[in-house]
Order: sequence, then C-alpha cells, then structure tokens
Amino acid sequence: MALRQTYARRKRQRAEAGNAKMFREKPVGNKLLTQLFQTFEVIDAQFSYENKMIDKLAVALREEIGVLSLANQRDLSKDFAVWWFNERQPYPTDEEHDMRLSAIELACEIGLQKAAQMDRLAGMAHSRSRASPAVNNAVNVINERMLEDGFGFQFQNGQLIEITSEFTYAEVIEPTLTLLANPLFEAADDEFRDAFEEFKKRNYEDCIADCGNAFESVIKVIAAQKGWDDVKPTDPASKLIEALYRHDLIPSWMQEQMKGLKSMLQGAPTVRNKEASHGAGAAPRKISKELAAYQLHQTAAAMLFLVSQSELA
Repeated sequence: MALRQTYARRKRQRAEAGNAKMFREKPVGNKLLTQLFQTFEVIDAQFSYENKMIDKLAVALREEIGVLSLANQRDLSKDFAVWWFNERQPYPTDEEHDMRLSAIELACEIGLQKAAQMDRLAGMAHSRSRASPAVNNAVNVINERMLEDGFGFQFQNGQLIEITSEFTYAEVIEPTLTLLANPLFEAADDEFRDAFEEFKKRNYEDCIADCGNAFESVIKVIAAQKGWDDVKPTDPASKLIEALYRHDLIPSWMQEQMKGLKSMLQGAPTVRNKEASHGAGAAPRKISKELAAYQLHQTAAAMLFLVSQSELA
C-alpha cells in the first residue's frame, strides 16, 4: 500500500529533493498548449492570408530543426498545429521542449515585427493600423497565461526568459522557500506559497495579504523558539518588529550600521496594511501587478534575513 502523502511527507520530500521552485519548466501541458495556440491565432488574424504569422513561424521552425516538415503536413499552418500539440507528456525530451519554447518566442517576435511593418506601411499610406496594439495585447495574454499556469517563462525585451534564472528569484525567492521548508515554519510556508498562487491568478490584494501573514508568522515562530515571553500571538507587525530589535536578533552593533533594515522590515506589513487588510470603502480598489510583485520580493528578502539570522533553519 502506498504511503499517504501527508503535508509533512510532501514537505520533507520537497526539501530532500531541493525542489523549492514555484514554477515548472516542462512540460507545457495540454491546457497551456491550447491557450497559447488560441492566442497565436489571434495574432495571425491581424495579417492578410498571404502574410500569415503561423506560416512564417512554421518555416522558421523547419529551418531551426533542420527538417522539410514538422509533422508531415503540406499546409504550413496545419503542419505547425499538428507538431505543436504532439508534445510527449509528461516527459518531453529536452530538444522537443526547447523547440516549443523557441516557437513561443518566435511567435511573439514575428508577430511584433509584422505588426510594426504594417504600421509603417499604413503611415506611408496615411491610413491607420491596429495591428500593433492587438499583437502587443496578445503577447501580454501569452505572458499572463504562462504565469497563471505556473509555467516558468515570460517574453520580455524580445526574448523568452526563464523566471527562475532572474537574480531576485534565484538569490531571494528560492532560498527563502528552501528555509521555510523547515517544519517549524509550516504556517509561513503555506502562506507565502498561497501568496504566489494568488499572484499567478492575478488576485493581487490577496497576494499582499498573504505576504503580510507569512512575514508575521516567521517572527512569531522565532519568538516562540527563542522564548520571548513578551511577544503575544495577537501582536501586530509593528510590535513584532520591535521585538526583533529588543531581543537583539539584530545585534546592537548591526542596528547602528543597518538603520535602513528596520524600514525594510516595516515595509512588508505596511504595504499589506495600506492596500489589502482594510476595507476598500465606497471606491473599488485596484492593486497593480507591479505592487504585488514588489511585495513578494520584499517579503521574501525580509524573511530570508530573519530566518538566517535566527539560525533556526
């Protein structure tokens, strides 16, 4: 009989495997393949029949792979479609997967280039082209779909980049998740992972609230493990942060040199208090993706510092 996959077992397996990643690298998966293909068709629809993006994409991929056809189909669009959906799951080869990533990058690149060309031609003819706004919006949709699905890539500055290769993720987010895999920080780990899930789903207000909860949970665990009797479970973030200084988790000699640290630590709950944990009132509130991303990174940096300083993980 298989062992029950309890939370503790999943967490231990994740820690043992060093798997703290919040994004997968492969496979693309049937759902995302379909959503991306539908967006490719939206881009394709901006251009005339003889100037289709998917046809250009199929030709470019044939050249890159070094084959006369992708899936033995004479029609270029059909050749691409059959090849695109023929992903070997759940374990595509590295070469197969890399070419699908190249296809995503090329679709965005070709679409944007063709839209810019149409805009220039329209300008010369003193007419107006709507291609660029439509294609730019489609590229944004591609990024949103990948993020929502937990697929760790984004199209930025003309290239498809791996999210986990970015400095902030590699040097802050991932090490924080690794430290939170310690069973002591179970609640904070859940809350911070929930924040990531809410970010992927574009629930930015909930993301910020979960970040604040995770931050407070980390301090409460440290206080409990260190035996700080003056820290209560109901204390707000401001009192919890004061306790860090009062109990010299941040040594006195560091406090003078690191005056900015207190501001950084206070920044994590401050964004939550101002933006997410109080009612919106009469006017609907819209929290930006940029603010939520900033809060994720700020909270991770603060928790990474505190857990490392506490020597509990």
